[in-house]
Amino acid sequence: HKPDRDQLLDLSDEELMKRLSKYREDPEFKYVRDAKAKHAILGINNGMGDRKLYDKYQENFKNFAEASSLHKMLRKEFPVFFEWQNEVRREAHRNGYLMTRYGCMRYFWEVFKRVNGQWVSGESSEECIAYRLSNHAHCHMRDRVIEMDDKGLLERYGCINLIHDEVQMLCRDELVEECLREIPLIMSRPSEVMIHPIVAPKGLSIEVDSAVGTNWAKYHS
Repeated sequence: HKPDRDQLLDLSDEELMKRLSKYREDPEFKYVRDAKAKHAILGINNGMGDRKLYDKYQENFKNFAEASSLHKMLRKEFPVFFEWQNEVRREAHRNGYLMTRYGCMRYFWEVFKRVNGQWVSGESSEECIAYRLSNHAHCHMRDRVIEMDDKGLLERYGCINLIHDEVQMLCRDELVEECLREIPLIMSRPSEVMIHPIVAPKGLSIEVDSAVGTNWAKYHS
């Protein structure tokens, strides 16, 4: 409901980042960002339609119309992204499988199906869109963890668990500063596999957050 919302996409990347960072710090918009925008964008990235978006997160939207309106806005502003999703669907339907850049393959048996003579989305329609996104992310994480292990850092810093995209260490006090320096460098290193001429010409690099504390309830960034 910001008055300048319709002009935001006309800004340069640098100007837009500055403007959005101000919104991010505003507590008034924390709920909108965390409950509505985050769920919508992550879900739609993985092929979620407006009906499923509302059904899954009813507590975050006033009604189905609000969820549908958000979905339509994203479709209008980023048509290339949704066309890419359709290309993935067509590829999976045509070949019966998808291959990722890491050489992983998964079969999809019903991307589209015929109903009353018309092709409509099948049970695998959403799954095939999400497959490469999740596989690339987790394979990248796997490679970084293998690199840490090859260097002896998992043992040195007391790695105790890997949860999704998080590496947890039970580190000796005298090695904490070293750990906070070395592990983020490896985790944020540009990918040698996920390279795109426009989005990531030097390899995709993801910013890493670190946190430390004497117990789980009192850790800090």
